[in-house]
Amino acid sequence: MKTPAGNTIPNPKSLKGGNCCAQALLASQPDFQAPKGGLEEAIQAAGHMILFYPAFHCEINFIEYFWGAAKRYTRQTYGYDFSSLRCLVPEVLTQVPNTLIWKYHNKTQRIIDAYDSDEIYDSENYKKIISKKYKYHQLSDAA
Repeated sequence: MKTPAGNTIPNPKSLKGGNCCAQALLASQPDFQAPKGGLEEAIQAAGHMILFYPAFHCEINFIEYFWGAAKRYTRQTYGYDFSSLRCLVPEVLTQVPNTLIWKYHNKTQRIIDAYDSDEIYDSENYKKIISKKYKYHQLSDAA
């Protein structure tokens, strides 16, 4: 596998023995090495599994797309001053349809799948994976 710069030699500092120095750099940061927080320990002690999104990866956290849609709606519909925002936040958050939230979730899942299959960011294969469209079939009541 080649990096965008054309490197094929594995980077010894890479987490998976790959050629990505960004992985090694992020893995060395205190936020990534910190011990479990109280919330994580409490949830695991109760017998549940908890998965956190990696820090600094807003593209795989679908809530970021939700906030973006809410901000766009606010800018298009209302003034963008602090006093009006205080009153409008609850209303604005309800204006983002659930179907759009699910689309954001599916998009982020495709990005995670692309990373999981070691695709190079922005390569043709990466773009193909994240732009995959799914068609859902609905049964009609006329049957």
